Order: sequence, then structure tokens, then C-alpha cells
Amino acid sequence: MEHKRCADCKFFKDKRIPLIDVQLGDCVRHAPVITQKKNSGEFPLMCGSEWCGEFEPTKSRERIAIEISVKSMDSESIIAAIDKFRDEITSIIR
Repeated sequence: MEHKRCADCKFFKDKRIPLIDVQLGDCVRHAPVITQKKNSGEFPLMCGSEWCGEFEPTKSRERIAIEISVKSMDSESIIAAIDKFRDEITSIIR
């Protein structure tokens, strides 16, 4: 089972706080809550090693590299790459 933690979640916005040895950040999963006591909203402050239950992983470096590569390709090259990938997967399945 994958270990889920706020620091690896796409909703976690890291706050670098000098002199503190704990990774803290805002959880921006939902809009901040505005109360009568405070006329401004704040995102919940989370410890990077915790997890709220609504974890969504950040994009992996490999995924980002693929997206950048695809964006730089023309449509015919993308279709050819998809066909090649499909053929490779089909040969593995058989």
C-alpha cells in the first residue's frame, strides 16, 4: 500500500519556516472558511507527514517529462507514438 502524506499531495502548499524542523504547509483542497470571529479565511495548516484522507498525488517527474514531450510533437508524431505503444502492450499481453 502506498504511504500517503500531505507533503506528497497536490493540494499541499509548503511553507518554509526557518528554524523549525517540521515541514508545514497549507492544505488548499477546499476554499478557506470565513468565520464571524475572523473576517478573513485561512487554509488549514498541516504537517507534511500527516494525511487528511483526500490525498491526490502530485505529478511524477516522468509524467511531467512525457507531457512536455507530447506538447512539442506534431499530431502525426503523437499518433505514431500511440500506435507504437499500443503494439508493444499488445505483444506483452499475448
